[in-house]
Amino acid sequence: MRRNVVRKILLILLAFLWLCMAGTLVALAGVTHIKWWIPVGVSLVAAGVAVWPLRGVWAWVTGFNKLWINIPAGILIITVALSSLFYGINYFGSDTEAAIDKTAVVAGKYSEERYRTRRLARGRTTRGEKYYAYFLQLRMEDGTIFNRQVGTGAYISARVGDKMSYEVERGALGFDVVKFTNSRDKDR
Repeated sequence: MRRNVVRKILLILLAFLWLCMAGTLVALAGVTHIKWWIPVGVSLVAAGVAVWPLRGVWAWVTGFNKLWINIPAGILIITVALSSLFYGINYFGSDTEAAIDKTAVVAGKYSEERYRTRRLARGRTTRGEKYYAYFLQLRMEDGTIFNRQVGTGAYISARVGDKMSYEVERGALGFDVVKFTNSRDKDR
């Protein structure tokens, strides 16, 4: 009985940790100058190699003794963990002292129509009122396009051809990390 309770608590903590790692992966992949499939691919290969020796662990995590469940679950868990570890080390180990100021040109702007969620009753929700999310397409100095969500004021005042400054820091693993400042140049 006690062993089962400890197992459930550990699984809940591991699931929470995995969700935090997945959030870190999504958040930091957008500000790192590397194609997303490179670290994920390397992590996927490493997960494919590491999943077989750890098959007993995956049987304990999933609660099944079936390989067709345990192997994909292990690959998914290890891939997300290694990818978020890569992005986290690169971002949080970046050198802020050697940041380089660069400028990006507003290449375009667009808005997306989205809907809020409205609660009807306990356990019942429906689509609520609509709102707009505003984005600027920024062309970096190296030619890449970066879509950045901005507020209404920045969206209205931005014009195609305006320049925005941003900082590029060298990450701990050697890949550039983009950090935006709030200044916007009026020179066109």
